[in-house]
Amino acid sequence: MTRILLCSHDQILTKGLYPVLRDEGYDVEITEHPAEAIRKILERHYAVAVLDSKDIGLNARDASVIIRKIDPSIHIIIVSDEEFYSNGIESIRRPVSLDNMKETLESILGEYKRKYKKGGLYDTERDRIKSL
Repeated sequence: MTRILLCSHDQILTKGLYPVLRDEGYDVEITEHPAEAIRKILERHYAVAVLDSKDIGLNARDASVIIRKIDPSIHIIIVSDEEFYSNGIESIRRPVSLDNMKETLESILGEYKRKYKKGGLYDTERDRIKSL
C-alpha cells in the first residue's frame, strides 16, 4: 500500500484531505510538527510527504532538506504562503484548494506507482532491512 505522510497544523486541511486519500486506498499518517514527520520518515518509507507548518521552530522548508537527506526518493509537497521551486519539491500556495492538492498528489503518485509497483523489490527490500 502506498504511504503518504501528512504533516500539518491546519486541521481543516487535514480533515479535508485525510478521508479522501484513505478512501482512495492510501495509507495516510498524520502529524502536526515537522520534527515528528522526520522521526516517522526515519522509521518507515513514504511515497509522499505533505508539509505545512508555521515558521516557529523547525519549518517545512528546513524539514524538507533533512527529509531529502534521509530518503532521496520521497516526493515532498510544501504548503506555503509563497511559491518556490526546488529539485524534487512541489510547492502549493495557501489557501489550499482540495482539488488542486488531489491533482498534484495523483500526478506524483501515478509516477511513483509506475516506478515502484506494489510488492516490488524496492518496498520489499527496504522493509526487510528496516526489520533487521
